[in-house]
Amino acid sequence: MRPAGEPARNAGPGASDVAIDPGLDGGPDARPLAEGPEPLARLCDVWEDLRGEGGLPDRADLDPASIAFALGNVALVDIEHTPLRARYRLVGIHLVELWGRELKGRYVDEVYAEPIAAEAMQAYARVIETREPLYMRRTFRLSFGLLGYHRLMLPFHTGTPDRVDLVAVALYPTSPRVRTVMDWWCGRDRLGDTAARR
Repeated sequence: MRPAGEPARNAGPGASDVAIDPGLDGGPDARPLAEGPEPLARLCDVWEDLRGEGGLPDRADLDPASIAFALGNVALVDIEHTPLRARYRLVGIHLVELWGRELKGRYVDEVYAEPIAAEAMQAYARVIETREPLYMRRTFRLSFGLLGYHRLMLPFHTGTPDRVDLVAVALYPTSPRVRTVMDWWCGRDRLGDTAARR
């Protein structure tokens, strides 16, 4: 891991000036809120069906066809426990377009600026501890404006039934106008404009 304070390599747009905006964030929930994107609630339903009577679903039981409606916005993230790190195994095409580069095979702490990586790892730690879904609306204040998104994290095991070894992460921008990294750069996240007028 890089030393504290050292910027992440290829940390993405606005990485030199990033801060979490708690005034615009939603608190953690086990399920997506009513105002969240509809595919997130459907993903939760798929996870609950796989879970059955309780415990963690097995990643092997997750059929990509069952989440085809959201596949482009889903990443599968391998969890390393000692030390805790998260590494992208597979990344949906829409997430690659949002970030502007391929993330497959890379670690969260390698690709994001420090505040974003720290917040993400706190969320992974929570999912690993509770073994429950985690939904949050996150907003980061970047040098060019606000970056807002809805995020759902779903835990799975890959062989040890009581240990989270993989997390499926679904992410949708808060603005449907944002589809690529250039949309963020061009200020097409209407959330930023709204917040600026408050």
